[in-house]
Amino acid sequence: MTSSKRALHVDDDPLTAKLVQRVLEGAGYWVASARDGAAALRMLLEAPPSVVLLDIDIGEESGYELCNLMREAGTVAPVAFLSANRTLEHVRKALEVGGDYFIVKPFTPASLLAGIERATAARYKLT
Repeated sequence: MTSSKRALHVDDDPLTAKLVQRVLEGAGYWVASARDGAAALRMLLEAPPSVVLLDIDIGEESGYELCNLMREAGTVAPVAFLSANRTLEHVRKALEVGGDYFIVKPFTPASLLAGIERATAARYKLT
């Protein structure tokens, strides 16, 4: 795929994955979906994304752990956590492990796309 708008979405819920894919493809993104951390790490190596969307609860693993591994491996793409876990502690931890923005589920197409823009702006220090 030649699109520079590549998204990697990691979520173990197939319905959420389908909704995210539909919204992002409508906005011109090529979307890869993973249900666990191992698959996500393989996809990162195969086709580095321009943005990553991570759920906190991804089966036996944690989106926090995955984000930390991604950052340690040199992933520079903006990371937006996409989760129903919306306490201040969840948001703080997401940012501490290398996340750039936090999008709360349930989301609207507009809030998803705006969250990606904000994550990108935070990662690259855009104003």
